[in-house]
Amino acid sequence: MFLYYFKEAFSGIFRAKLSSFITFIVLTSAVLFSAMTVALIFYSSKIENRIKENVQIRLFIDKAAGAEDYQKLVSQIESTGYTTDLKLISREEAAEQLIAETGTDFRDILGENPLPATIVVKLKGEKIKQQNIEEVVSNFTSIEGIESAEYDYSLSLRLMHFLKSAEKVILGISFFLVILAVYLTYLTNKLINEAKSEQFNTMKLVGAELSTIKVPLYLRGVILGLLSSFVVSIISLFLYSVRILAGMDFTPGSKEKLFFLLTIFICGILFGGGGSILAARGINYKIRIK
Repeated sequence: MFLYYFKEAFSGIFRAKLSSFITFIVLTSAVLFSAMTVALIFYSSKIENRIKENVQIRLFIDKAAGAEDYQKLVSQIESTGYTTDLKLISREEAAEQLIAETGTDFRDILGENPLPATIVVKLKGEKIKQQNIEEVVSNFTSIEGIESAEYDYSLSLRLMHFLKSAEKVILGISFFLVILAVYLTYLTNKLINEAKSEQFNTMKLVGAELSTIKVPLYLRGVILGLLSSFVVSIISLFLYSVRILAGMDFTPGSKEKLFFLLTIFICGILFGGGGSILAARGINYKIRIK
């Protein structure tokens, strides 16, 4: 009996090739965007923190401070708990960097090195919010020996706004595609049912159970959903293999990959099966004895 169910399911798919193909494409898109939505929800905070951590604050040390004061300043900045990385650039190193960039030794003209020593700070993403960045910088500049600070947070803000907007857009597209995928699965099964109405009537006359008609119908949607999920899982595994997230230092582990693969296949089964269930609801009324 199971062989008959699968045979009838595939027969219906190949009977309506164009409708099945269009449904398969939309189902694949719906599953893909749904997986993207889950990934964004899962990783958005990590991505946002990574964006924040790319912000560099340059703290200029008072020229009156000596080399022996530098490490003391570094320790004080670290003790604030806001930093993830610090780099000390002495006055001599700053001068060498500027000379390398300009190709001119300004010390020969000025007779001295006017550049201050600096401490380049990277912040902990989870500690920083748009509202408190100035407060954090103020904490640094209040340390005795720190003369001033320089930073550019505007690019990070734009990236975070883009991330939030992308989440909403992808969520909207996912919702639309899910509705469309379920409807097309329903419509494809409805067309197949119409084409097989005579066969259904004959089966009913010879005493066939209603499940004999409905089960292949359920399987069509599930099979299309599973095929779509398989394609999306291949795309996802390819993205993982090229380590698309490696640059953000949170490449998914094996458990996370398994979670996403299960999510992908569950979405495919639900979207495809949902359309089939809707199509099967009216099948009682379509069977008529002439």
